[in-house]
Amino acid sequence: MRMTDPNTITLDGAAVLVTGGFRGFGRAVVDEFLDRGAATVYATSRSRHDPFDDRVIPLVVDVADDESVAAAANAASDVSILVNNAGIFLDTPVLDAPLDALRAEWETNTLGTIRMARAFAPILGRHPRSAMLNVLSVLSWLAIGRGYEMSKAAAWSATNSLRDALREQGTIVTALHVAYMD
Repeated sequence: MRMTDPNTITLDGAAVLVTGGFRGFGRAVVDEFLDRGAATVYATSRSRHDPFDDRVIPLVVDVADDESVAAAANAASDVSILVNNAGIFLDTPVLDAPLDALRAEWETNTLGTIRMARAFAPILGRHPRSAMLNVLSVLSWLAIGRGYEMSKAAAWSATNSLRDALREQGTIVTALHVAYMD
């Protein structure tokens, strides 16, 4: 990654990590980074996958597990861009879903984002400019009675706190609020 001006980060030669990078939106994000010049993209999943490009390094990571996230930080110690994309939607009605299901959504969608940020903040801080993108949902802004949107709203709040906490080290923290995806 090189700077062209203080507000621009280019991807030429960058090392990027994308959680949930082997399917759906995460895979599209990985492909876009590769197309735009990233040298290495660490794509994570909770299960083993074969790389689909020589520049992709697959990592098995469960963002809900401290040891798994720590191992990812050790394996991807050159990352200058972190994309927290991993998430789960269990369709948990707030009044009658098992609390374990609600906890699972919070553990992945909220605490997983925080866990990854904590593990990678020192790595991102070693770069003159770095970035963290947290993939959220438009449901962060409205309630439909499910645990998913509660967990994504909390992740939005965490994003704002992380932005403040990582500003001094030159890490740009932002969120992407997506809606329905094909």
